[in-house]
Amino acid sequence: MTNKDVIELWNKLNELANNSFPGFTKFRYFVARNISILTGPIQVMQASNTPSKEFQQFNDERVKLARGYAIKAEDGQLILDAQGNFRIPFDKLSMLEMDIEALKKDKYPGVVEEEEARIEDWNKFLADEYSVIDYMLLHKIKMGDTPEMVNAAQLSVFLTCNLILEDEA
Repeated sequence: MTNKDVIELWNKLNELANNSFPGFTKFRYFVARNISILTGPIQVMQASNTPSKEFQQFNDERVKLARGYAIKAEDGQLILDAQGNFRIPFDKLSMLEMDIEALKKDKYPGVVEEEEARIEDWNKFLADEYSVIDYMLLHKIKMGDTPEMVNAAQLSVFLTCNLILEDEA
């Protein structure tokens, strides 16, 4: 089980935690117990995946620059593209890129490279085997104790993490 699997498990468990699942006490226990086991390790993982304060400052200034070049409606509102990004006129795009490069070089040297290295390390961490706690501590459940309303995507995470026990025939 990789660190990525554990994060996906955490997300699915929290997604399921909001449902009451009447008549499925064992399943509710399975969800609650595993959330309890994973809370500390997940908080540590999340803390290690936070951009530096310097990068956040750089990014805020980069966004401010982009806002200045963005197309605005007559009422002054920014016009966004389909993905929610600022629309920058083509003739101003190279000026924006030069301003961002100057910001990186003059005010935030090395900050973007450090962020890229942090992201690369995070991606390697996600592929590593999970080792924060013994995953054998995670509670398992029989397939027959799983509510029918749990969908295939949710079940697949439990199967990947070897948390579903086969029902005895």
